[in-house]
Amino acid sequence: MSASSRERASQVDWALYFVTDSAMAGGAKNVPAQVAEAIEGGAHVIQVRDKHLDDTAYLELARKVRAVAREVGERHGREITVIVNDRVEAARELGLDVHVGQADMPASQVREILGPEAIIGVSVSNTKQLEEVIAEGAADVVGIGPIWTTATKTDTDPAVGLEGLASLTARAHEAGIVSVAIGGISIRNAGEVAATGCDGICVVSAIAASEDPATSATFLRREFVMNQPL
Repeated sequence: MSASSRERASQVDWALYFVTDSAMAGGAKNVPAQVAEAIEGGAHVIQVRDKHLDDTAYLELARKVRAVAREVGERHGREITVIVNDRVEAARELGLDVHVGQADMPASQVREILGPEAIIGVSVSNTKQLEEVIAEGAADVVGIGPIWTTATKTDTDPAVGLEGLASLTARAHEAGIVSVAIGGISIRNAGEVAATGCDGICVVSAIAASEDPATSATFLRREFVMNQPL
């Protein structure tokens, strides 16, 4: 396992991680503007997720998001991490990081393609999956969830809950892996999630379906950061 990707992951501000949803944004064309608002509000990590676009259209969307992230990030003196969901070739072409699910390409294969510096995230829902990720040794981040059941994804594993999140986070940290929580997280419960010791919250609808994504991002980040254990 290269130190460089772990080192990069340890320097990222994971507190608020926005996962895009083209349908909720009213179409892929609206995603870059929504990403700009999320960053304005305090998201430092953006995942470009769209399972329906063809590879060419997805590449174009990811390129636009990368440009917006650089522009808004520079304006605020922040480095924004842009992560590609599953499309490893797009990540390679654009020099971006990648997140894969349990049914996607194995992290070790992603590592071979993207090299030692790319941050690789993997979704996990239970101890068995986490132990497999740790043993494989290729991932830098785990997305733990769903914490609660969510309308965004209906094909998920059983809800992990806050206790499950706390125990999976502790194990991930022991292995030197960043942990972020996803699934049913909102301004109302972000503080409870923070109290488990995880490194950040991933949200989809809490920003993508908001009438004011920037303000929603501001409040989500505030709730998380204020309730993190000292």
